[in-house]
Amino acid sequence: MADYNSRYRDSVFRSYFNEPVRLLSLCNAILATQYTNPDELNINTLEGIFFDKQKNDISCTIDNHFLVLVEHQTTVNENMPFRCLSYVAELLNNLIKNKNKLYKKGLIKFPKPKFFVLYDGNEYEPLQRQMHLSDAFDGDSDSLELVVTAFNINYGLPQPLLQHCRYLFDYSTLVGKVKEGIRLGLSRRDAIRRAVKFCLDNGIMGNYLVEHSEEVFNML
Repeated sequence: MADYNSRYRDSVFRSYFNEPVRLLSLCNAILATQYTNPDELNINTLEGIFFDKQKNDISCTIDNHFLVLVEHQTTVNENMPFRCLSYVAELLNNLIKNKNKLYKKGLIKFPKPKFFVLYDGNEYEPLQRQMHLSDAFDGDSDSLELVVTAFNINYGLPQPLLQHCRYLFDYSTLVGKVKEGIRLGLSRRDAIRRAVKFCLDNGIMGNYLVEHSEEVFNML
């Protein structure tokens, strides 16, 4: 049941933020940037690259300056730095149109990679922390490092990202209201129905729930 609930929330997260305006707002919040033109953003989320053909959640380039990978977690996964290493290697490889350039003298320039996790599970997690690939090497790596910044976006927490990105606040509210309904003893379906009604009544998640509410129910 926990794995099923995790997949449901992951799919809603991907669906909601797989849209340039929402994703650009999220990237601005986590990068502390002020991009305004969604055309500067190119979504390049991978499919079927990991051992079990798992997709990464969201990845994009912004103005050829940043390569941003955003992962969504409902359970703590300390292997995320290694997973991001696998993802970014594939993404960077995809950015090289002519592979022969790898064997030439000139340096190939890439967008700056940034790695983030957005966590909304039930385990205790600080508002923000970092995970390091070097932890897998007993904390000692002179030649290889990758840092993932994890944010706890649970509804009701004083998380600055929720203040700086309305779309993320709305998503957190929907998930929080679903969990609230379950704590009240409702079935998962009724908890989702209650949460969706609350969001629609309060203008949360805008037209997304109007257009996709039936899909959310079908996730059950």
